[in-house]
Amino acid sequence: MSNFTFLQQDWPELYETSREAEQNVNSAPRTSCFYARRSLERAVKWLYANDSYLKQPYADNLAFPLSPIFHLHISTTNKIFTA
Repeated sequence: MSNFTFLQQDWPELYETSREAEQNVNSAPRTSCFYARRSLERAVKWLYANDSYLKQPYADNLAFPLSPIFHLHISTTNKIFTA
């Protein structure tokens, strides 16, 4: 059983890469990191495509979408992400 089974029905592509990261964490950590980053990139791209408040930054790489403004927006609008 995967920790990411809940993604399988609604986000099958995200589920696949997350499951690959999970399965490789001990046997192939570099491979696991690749799939973990791929999952994160897909999730962030989905957020930008589906949240009209978020505006796609000028650079299309992972560093720009994870800017402090993005963190502030997520933490103030979604209580699930706050500590």
